[in-house]
Amino acid sequence: MGKKMQFASLSVAAVMLVISGVLLVYPQSVAAQQEPANCKGATAKRLLIAARNNDIPTVSRLIDCGVDPSGEAIWRQVVAPKYGEVMTLRATPLHAAAWNGHLQVIRILINAGADLDAFDEWNFTPLMIAAETGKTKVIRLLLNAGADANLKSRCANCRNDTALTIASEFGHAEAVRLLLENGADRQHKRKEGLSARNLAVLNGHKNVVTVFRRIK
Repeated sequence: MGKKMQFASLSVAAVMLVISGVLLVYPQSVAAQQEPANCKGATAKRLLIAARNNDIPTVSRLIDCGVDPSGEAIWRQVVAPKYGEVMTLRATPLHAAAWNGHLQVIRILINAGADLDAFDEWNFTPLMIAAETGKTKVIRLLLNAGADANLKSRCANCRNDTALTIASEFGHAEAVRLLLENGADRQHKRKEGLSARNLAVLNGHKNVVTVFRRIK
């Protein structure tokens, strides 16, 4: 009797061939094992750029390709379009998304396991960046996801800032309220001995001082 030969259905991993009851596994062809075309060039830099630009499909694709959602890359951000001022530093995609207020990108990064409390090259966390820019929706999203409201800038020459001192100094009353309601330490003082409330007073932010007075 001739050998009975049967081909099983093709799987992603291999072609299985059953010959006379013996299972043989043949690896995929070299071409089939190559990186998928839509994952070629998937890097931390591309993810950060996509996060900065609110390119949601690209952010999702790069995450699916296995790019680290907390991977650092060079972040270039226009901060004063009128004067062409650009800041350049190493940061994570979450920093770039927080600065620009891209909520859906932030959600994707959080769900992918991004480090909520990562420090950028200037020793700011994404929450600190949101506090500086007064983006309350970003602050709320990060706090609800578990970001630490009391982390301090940690470099030798830093001012020992927290998200609260930053928000107070820049006069963002709603950001200050959110931070206080989520456990931010109002007694913390920067290196020069100034508390968040002191900074609001010194900079003439009466609306922020009012928040401190109302929230005990």
